[in-house]
Amino acid sequence: MSIDSSPSAASTGEASRPPQPQALVDLRQLVSEIPDFPKPGILFRDLTPLMRDRDVWQEVIRRLAVQSEPLQPDLIVGIESRGFIVGMALSMAMGLGFVPIRKPGKLPGPLHRVDYELEYGSDRLEIQRHAFVTITPSASIIDEGRVLTTTVSTTAIAPGTTLYYELSGKGIDAADFASGTLTGQETVGSDGSLRLSHTIANDERSEGPEVLEIRIFADSDHRLQLGDTAYVTINDTSTTPGCSGKRVLVIDDLLATGGTAAAAGELVTLAGGNLCGFGFVIELAELGGRGKLPAGVPVESLIVYS
Repeated sequence: MSIDSSPSAASTGEASRPPQPQALVDLRQLVSEIPDFPKPGILFRDLTPLMRDRDVWQEVIRRLAVQSEPLQPDLIVGIESRGFIVGMALSMAMGLGFVPIRKPGKLPGPLHRVDYELEYGSDRLEIQRHAFVTITPSASIIDEGRVLTTTVSTTAIAPGTTLYYELSGKGIDAADFASGTLTGQETVGSDGSLRLSHTIANDERSEGPEVLEIRIFADSDHRLQLGDTAYVTINDTSTTPGCSGKRVLVIDDLLATGGTAAAAGELVTLAGGNLCGFGFVIELAELGGRGKLPAGVPVESLIVYS
């Protein structure tokens, strides 16, 4: 086992020195260029020298925050893996939440998936369905004759957006409800949520317990589901006694051919987010990545190689 006998950061005062102003630093000069990585013919731009210097990295994030502020994001989405480093630092600096977009097999639960082509192969990205929408019934078990209120909370859907709901389940039909419909639409309120109200019918049919399934969709055809399905057990009292869209900014370290970023933007939309922009530390303009991103969505880059 080797022992590092060099002076510690604490003894040299490195850890305690205050951040130094870096507003005039040329970030481009600190980016390393690695030829033939990860494949022959690829010139890799390495950001780790910027990250290694505390003051320089703080300046990188400060500049990203200044560029991103006019986009008024409510959430930061980071693309695996270096997008996590940049996105998390930016979300902390701006006081915003963070949502990860990951490679296959890394996220639990129901997912949205997008396959895409990149400059040296193909890949897939995934985001959790409930990243921006949560469905919360007022009860997980409810008796006939009671009112069921369902709150749909969104964290990336603009107020005024119309969402569509569907209530279903084995044996569930319109006769199970004294008020409220099996399908319909509601508008997201200014607080980013909407509420559904259904009175469970107190009928004389002896059906036993039934499981009600509640789903929210972004489209009237009920093809694009948002969030996880919520489940509520309805007690049959004839035999049994009674007992949130906000604006999303996609962040990554590098914009090259645009395939990864475009797939991430598509995932944000699939999950019900309001895509407000893209932000990158480096852009390789000669590869035309901007052209693959959604038209009209702002793109901000700190360092542009043309």
